[in-house]
Amino acid sequence: MSSNSTLNIIESDQFEDVVFDKEDALLIQANFYKGAPPQWVNFHLSEKDNLPFVKRHGYEDVRALIEKSNTNRRIVSMVNLFHKPGSGGSTLAMQVLWDLRKEFRCAKLKDAMTERNAIVKDVMKLTEQKTGQKRRKPVLLLLDNVDVHRDNLAKHLKRRLIDELNYNRCTVPVIILNCVRKTTLAEENRGNTVTLHANLQVHNGMEERKNFQEHQRDITNHYKELQPETLHGLNIITGDFDQEYIADTCKAIVPPKIKHRPRIDQLFAILTLISKFAPGSYLLLDQCIEFLRLSPSDRALPFDQQMGKFSKFVVRYRCFEKGVEYVCIAHPHIATKCVAIFTDYEVRMSAVTSLFLEYFCTEAESHHLMQMAKTMLTMRETDAKSEEKNKFPKLIQHIIDKEGHHMSTALLSMACGVFRERPIFPQALARCYYLTVNKREPIKDGDYKKAEYFAREAIRRHPDNSFIMNTLGQVHKHHLIHFVRGQTYTHSDVLRLGRLALDAFQEEEKAAEMEETDEKVRDETANIAPTFNSWGKLAYLQVALQIFESLVKINSDWRDILTCSKEISKSLDLQLNRKNRRLIRNLQGDVQKRFDFFEKYLTYSQGDPGREDPAYIRECANRCFRNYVGATPKALNMTFEDAGKAGTADPEEDGITTMADLQEFLERHSSKQSPEFYHLGLLQTIGDPELCDIVLKMEKAYENMYEKYFRTRHLVPLYMKSTSGWQTLSELSLKPWEVEKGAQNEPNAVEEGAMPDQRDVCERLGKLERIQGAVERPKVFAFLNNNKIAVQLYNKEMFCKDGPISFYLGFTIRGPVAFNARKISALMRQTSIASEASYGSS
Repeated sequence: MSSNSTLNIIESDQFEDVVFDKEDALLIQANFYKGAPPQWVNFHLSEKDNLPFVKRHGYEDVRALIEKSNTNRRIVSMVNLFHKPGSGGSTLAMQVLWDLRKEFRCAKLKDAMTERNAIVKDVMKLTEQKTGQKRRKPVLLLLDNVDVHRDNLAKHLKRRLIDELNYNRCTVPVIILNCVRKTTLAEENRGNTVTLHANLQVHNGMEERKNFQEHQRDITNHYKELQPETLHGLNIITGDFDQEYIADTCKAIVPPKIKHRPRIDQLFAILTLISKFAPGSYLLLDQCIEFLRLSPSDRALPFDQQMGKFSKFVVRYRCFEKGVEYVCIAHPHIATKCVAIFTDYEVRMSAVTSLFLEYFCTEAESHHLMQMAKTMLTMRETDAKSEEKNKFPKLIQHIIDKEGHHMSTALLSMACGVFRERPIFPQALARCYYLTVNKREPIKDGDYKKAEYFAREAIRRHPDNSFIMNTLGQVHKHHLIHFVRGQTYTHSDVLRLGRLALDAFQEEEKAAEMEETDEKVRDETANIAPTFNSWGKLAYLQVALQIFESLVKINSDWRDILTCSKEISKSLDLQLNRKNRRLIRNLQGDVQKRFDFFEKYLTYSQGDPGREDPAYIRECANRCFRNYVGATPKALNMTFEDAGKAGTADPEEDGITTMADLQEFLERHSSKQSPEFYHLGLLQTIGDPELCDIVLKMEKAYENMYEKYFRTRHLVPLYMKSTSGWQTLSELSLKPWEVEKGAQNEPNAVEEGAMPDQRDVCERLGKLERIQGAVERPKVFAFLNNNKIAVQLYNKEMFCKDGPISFYLGFTIRGPVAFNARKISALMRQTSIASEASYGSS
């Protein structure tokens, strides 16, 4: 297999020159059907034996989306495959790449922890034309469960690839197949996402279960040496994940009720633990043999014989490319059932995890073992309904429910000692301490002390990382909330705890300001964060709100003090220390600054197109501002959900709807050399020669003031060029994606469920003025009022070849943006070229 530093590349003639011994081929295929993870060699051997794998119900959908992405004018496309553990999602994804290897340059990312810049560099190499190749093939990159290890790696990688391909004027499209393991799935496929449920289905007139049964018979007939009852991977899926089969299969693993269990029982428990709580994990065979050698019995026996009654549940397999042997549980469903049986027989998962940490992770820190421990002990899944992360990882929640929170903290404390330099473990331990405090009972000495200690330990291990620093502030915030909720308190108690929290969040904010994105970093010691951390600012407002409400509850005169309406001495007879006086004096101004930040943050940008930011951010900012400053100014955020309803709802709830609203908003935030200042100049200017200069200064001001805050967020259009001049999208009753799509539905669109009235959307689009321009990669230009100005593409993943185009023109806080870019027909080409020549270069 051809490979480079970050990718496994699949060649069109993969394995054609490799001669396989019959016994080796049998063992490779037997291990796969037992439950070993798929390897490229499995697909080759199945084809060679004329026993191709059954295509699951998501196969055709994934392949169709990939092939459509290759023709839809997108420079980088993403196809998501969501699947439950054990449903065959990784096999399906690899099967698609294998079948398309002659049409695409196919590759799979080796390691989820690889830096994005290195991955981008290697993907760019794939876009180059190979010697003897007639044309450059599109690139198909498989990311197999990378987002389990790194949040949003796929999304950030896509952004970097778009920028790199445009910068290099590359015309080769890149399609990312993002295969993501999820325990809870949506009910149906949407847009560019295919969902693979575990249960077999009937699709396209074909019954999956029947296909698997026929395949099972063919495998048994062809590989007569195999024992059918050991092929758990094949049997479980063929039986449609029948729980009775799994229960009958697992009867043999009932553990003895003794204090010191044999090494084989301990090893099997460890293997089931990592399979259940870190799906896809494995141990090296050498590690397992070394663990069993700690027991004096049966040292001379082969590994499979040593495992005894557990051997039929354990798969020992060799990685074909690396030549290394691994051990794993045959199937995640078997692991889940085994964990349930262990729990029923009083085998504690905390004890099993301790064994794993003690015997497999202590001698030398292995990246793979550390990642396994990190997944089990620190990674929290996102709830499918609320889209919020769960409080704890599944293993920690299991231990809290079955054994008590003291066992979870003891386990995390052990992990802190094993992985001495990793900040994520003391951070998780601090969270476990402060989140498991019983808020219904009075605070006891030490309830929050240990949480504070480990939060500070996490910071010591990774100083200046704002996301790590957030935990210390959260400890003090929860301490304050608990304190004022359950007992009588004084103003000094509130101010002391509140000041600790506010100071911690201010330190977090300072660190966030210093962090850079990795694409800008040249110094290896720099602190990198792909997204700007705004959580410290929000938490500051939450604490300030709690301080206000708690103090006013003691005495209503505190309202006048905190809003600076009265001097402290004239309102309450208080003895305050210097720190508390400074805190009270600064609170109103500090709240104002953070409110201003979120007002602009939520007006100018959003996390993803069509997806609103959490409502509690706006609610907290509004409440805090009203308490400390007064009535909130109009429009905290620009929304498009109610576009077209201007004038029909409560004006206080409308936000920015008209150009007058927008100009009022811009004036409120305008200062000399700010983007708002230049937007106002653009909207008010009459002289055409000033346009280019205004746009250049606007973009420069954006880079200086806002770029680091909005670096991974999507900038929203504030106003558009219409036939009546500048208008907001609310005035036009349009949404950004409607402008971009031009009333056409595409597979990557946000609202796939919505089927808009095509005629109605077209009529509203008719109010926009279509601007002529040109593509000169990597730049796009607009010809406007005898000026040639550089513009951004709203949909950067759309591929545009050099030449004349037309589009709708809008403005984000950064500057001009082109929507719905389309090539100009050949009849108009000469006119466009003449127009461009008359405008000159910018």
